[in-house]
Amino acid sequence: HFPSSIPNDLDTAAKMVRAYGSDWNVPTLNELQLMCKAARFGVANIASVTNCNDTGGSTSPSGWLAVEYASSSKVAGAGFISRVNFQYGISSTGGTQTSNSAVRPIRYIP
Repeated sequence: HFPSSIPNDLDTAAKMVRAYGSDWNVPTLNELQLMCKAARFGVANIASVTNCNDTGGSTSPSGWLAVEYASSSKVAGAGFISRVNFQYGISSTGGTQTSNSAVRPIRYIP
């Protein structure tokens, strides 16, 4: 069970996630986009959906779909990261590594 508080920077988020084990990570932008497609369109439809913001996906304003999540992917600029808004399926690069952003941890299982 992960804490519901939002970390105040990406470094803190990564430390929180890694505290659960070395196989837990902050997802990359590509991983977040796949998670977004699964959340909005269903796992069975991922291959047929081009972008997370395609029409026909769920925009339920509750639960984890209503949150914008930070990725571990950095972008050009001093301390900027990529984020994905799961409610609308929109990716952005406006967040900084010191922004308060939610994190959706992922686990690598060999």
